[in-house]
Amino acid sequence: MVTHAVMRILVAGLVLIAIGIGLTEYGRRHAEAPLPEAAKSHKKKKTDAAAPLPGMVELMKTVTPEADAPGDLAAFSKALAAMESGTTADGFTTVLSGAYTLRELKGSSTFAVAVVGAGATAGLVKVTPGSGVTAIAARAGTVTAVAIDGETVWWAEGQRVFSAGLDGVVKATTQFTSASVAGLAASDGVIIAALVPKDADPFATDPSGALVKLESNGTATMVAPEQVRPHDLLLHKTDVFFVAGYPSSLVRAVLDGSFSSQIAERADGPLAFDGEGIVYRIPQGSPELKRVAPGGGSEVSLARGDVDWLAAWGGVTRYTTVGIGARVYEVAAGQEPKEVLALKGVARGLAVVGEHVVLGATTDEGATVIRVK
Repeated sequence: MVTHAVMRILVAGLVLIAIGIGLTEYGRRHAEAPLPEAAKSHKKKKTDAAAPLPGMVELMKTVTPEADAPGDLAAFSKALAAMESGTTADGFTTVLSGAYTLRELKGSSTFAVAVVGAGATAGLVKVTPGSGVTAIAARAGTVTAVAIDGETVWWAEGQRVFSAGLDGVVKATTQFTSASVAGLAASDGVIIAALVPKDADPFATDPSGALVKLESNGTATMVAPEQVRPHDLLLHKTDVFFVAGYPSSLVRAVLDGSFSSQIAERADGPLAFDGEGIVYRIPQGSPELKRVAPGGGSEVSLARGDVDWLAAWGGVTRYTTVGIGARVYEVAAGQEPKEVLALKGVARGLAVVGEHVVLGATTDEGATVIRVK
């Protein structure tokens, strides 16, 4: 006697067999059927649009840099001199004020560097607390990244990397054939560059970027391959920290290229080292200023709110808020943030030079200023 349970199993088996036969026949017929002309055309366009991006080996390729074509240093220096100021208010001294653009502001233990555009001239400016501003170099190209190592300033212009030391001589050190430089970091003679394909979509989410170490002979060695839009680099001892991914996260890579890992799931730059950990911001969702140890682990919240620019020195992090009427704060781990300055305008950059703070801003009257405290 066939039980009801056995009967159900037999019926189920027959049904599965019938479905399998039907799927096989469907696949055979559609595999044999020719594609309509419209479908063929659409498929070809899609393939052409998705041309492969340069591989990692191609991305690292360099050539002898082209001869430099600098801007007019005399005109640039004259434009700076016309905008120099010595006005002091709220504990800050304005050293540069006028109708110019401010693109970068990076600090070191002795001076800060700003990328300034004034009318038809543009270049890099050295800001030394107590000594005002001086022109480092006038540039014809667009500066895309800046780093400072001791007394040497490094910067990138698209596919080329330049340097200038105390002698003021500008040297083109490296030129990539297929990559643009999206970020730089420098410390103790080590120079790290973040690369992206030169013609890539800036909003692409494929792992087509990389971090490389620049060698003295102009070549590059791999540090962290296959990164999504790497930027905002920070060197600390034998590691480089950077922001990459989509959504962006904080990544640590060993300089010898042997290891890399994510140490904070959500993060964005700028990055700073406050003496204990890497400080970064979370700009979306629940905006926050956070810190994590160089080796990873628990993240510490330093402040909540929309953070724009940040810099750190001696255990203290300074940061600005977003938008018109921005504020400048300072905070140490375990303490509440303390307001340092209320701006009548928008913050454009922040750096620390030892114990000094260098602030870039656009006032409510439309002037761009660099202030030092």
